Amino acid sequence: SRTDLEYFVIAGGPREILKETLLLTGGAPVFPKWSSGFINSEWGIDQKKLLEHVSTYRKKNIPIDAFILDFDWKSWGEDDYGEWRWNTDTFPDGASGRLAKKLEAQGITLGGIFKPRIHVNTEQGRFAQKHGWFWPNKPSYSDYFSQAPVNDLNFAIPECRAWFWRHLVPAYDAGMRAYWNDEADEGFDSREFMHMQQALYEGQRSHDGRRVWSINRNSYAGNQRFAYALWSGDIQSTWKSMKSQRERLLSAVNLGMMRWCMDTGGFNGTPDPENYARWMQFAAFCPIFRVHGSMDVQRQPWFYGEKAEKAASDAIRLRYSLLPYIYSYEKQYHDSGVYLVRPLFWENAESGFDNYVDGWYFGDWLAVFPVVDSGEKKKRIVLPPGKWYGYFDGKEYSGGEQFIPCDSENWSDIPLFIREGAVIPHAEPVASTAFASYRSGDIDVFPADAQSSLSHYDDEGATYR
Repeated sequence: SRTDLEYFVIAGGPREILKETLLLTGGAPVFPKWSSGFINSEWGIDQKKLLEHVSTYRKKNIPIDAFILDFDWKSWGEDDYGEWRWNTDTFPDGASGRLAKKLEAQGITLGGIFKPRIHVNTEQGRFAQKHGWFWPNKPSYSDYFSQAPVNDLNFAIPECRAWFWRHLVPAYDAGMRAYWNDEADEGFDSREFMHMQQALYEGQRSHDGRRVWSINRNSYAGNQRFAYALWSGDIQSTWKSMKSQRERLLSAVNLGMMRWCMDTGGFNGTPDPENYARWMQFAAFCPIFRVHGSMDVQRQPWFYGEKAEKAASDAIRLRYSLLPYIYSYEKQYHDSGVYLVRPLFWENAESGFDNYVDGWYFGDWLAVFPVVDSGEKKKRIVLPPGKWYGYFDGKEYSGGEQFIPCDSENWSDIPLFIREGAVIPHAEPVASTAFASYRSGDIDVFPADAQSSLSHYDDEGATYR
């Protein structure tokens, strides 16, 4: 019945389509450099445990850049401001900023969970009700965490967005620098997640010059302009669930949702050591590398035995050695709408890669085929046309079907291949990107008959300057 519809038809290959879509729906701000590293999320944590975890990462020489806190960081439901305020019982140095400063000295950025709902029987709940900022005709409901009545804010209202941010400023100034937005897909508008992150993005941009970062549980066209990433929700801790994440990743990329991650290790349950090790190797070649689990579940490598710890830690270190290569694609995404992960069919439409999920391009010059089956001794893969080299053994491969041996005993291998003509900057792994400079380093070159290049990009990584 509407008469004001506009239709856009975009013709071309995947890159052209995504670039034009970006022009229509808005460009993506560059993410902070720390978010290219490894991130640990946890539910069921306090300040003491957090500091112990960070100390163990550092003692074991396992790189990490950020820690994202669940409900535990807030005084959720405690008083009129509990939805925005540090819980000083669980994090005594949170509200003062001393905790963030202590972690910052170790190269750790702090982030926390945010919900679209607030408690209704509070000063702020009554204020929101008076101004019509809850969803129309939606009755309040019992919050599963506080057991008190709550309702969801309508972030499509600009005044509501600004009001929400003002309450968050003290926590932000105390070091809460990253946003994990959750459960905003249970309202009445499919754009609720986008508008919720819009509140945080616009608020932070008006407050200081730091880069904004968020993950969200749902996606909508145009969300990328608010420094937006997607994670795949509360998945199970099983081999089957891990395997199915490949389709989620590649489908998100095809829709232009380039910044994607998952609860590595699964949210519900505990993976066996082999599953955990292989999942970490898979996640190391996702746009965002992050672990998480349900309440009081640990996802640190040392909780899964020596073999899994070594395999997982090596995957993290490999990611960090490739950060000069990985970070170069931040600028490419900002400019063209294309980021790190690309389905193989993008460049091989005539080569039978339709619906192929066993592997993907990681940037222009790498292809990865994660091991996703327990006890696998030999993995069948299909390499794109051309000449390839094994990343770890230097062996030469031709495009087409290959059977790659897998280390079913120690899970130490990742089927990773370098395309002929590759130009790959890399560096020695460091504990955190906060301690790294990628203005100098090594470049691996794999000559080919045709000319090839890589645009290497670097900056100070923290602000929009």
